[in-house]
Amino acid sequence: MEDTKKISGNVLIMVVISLIVGLVAGYFIGYSNGVAKGELNILEEQKLEQEKALGEIQKEANPFVNLEEKANPFKDTYTNPFAQ
Repeated sequence: MEDTKKISGNVLIMVVISLIVGLVAGYFIGYSNGVAKGELNILEEQKLEQEKALGEIQKEANPFVNLEEKANPFKDTYTNPFAQ
């Protein structure tokens, strides 16, 4: 009778140790596959958004983008007085 109790105790200990090892391994594998890749994706998206915002700010701040419109505000209203 004592042998069966001893075996079941050893089996229980092995099962608990296996569960703990499995949980720890799953945690580290899950972290490296899920969380780490997710963090990299978020950083890449933030970088793209920053570059896009910077490009828009540069376009708005550049006075030479539409030079013809800014240099001659009367472009559409101009008439040649000598043509009449």
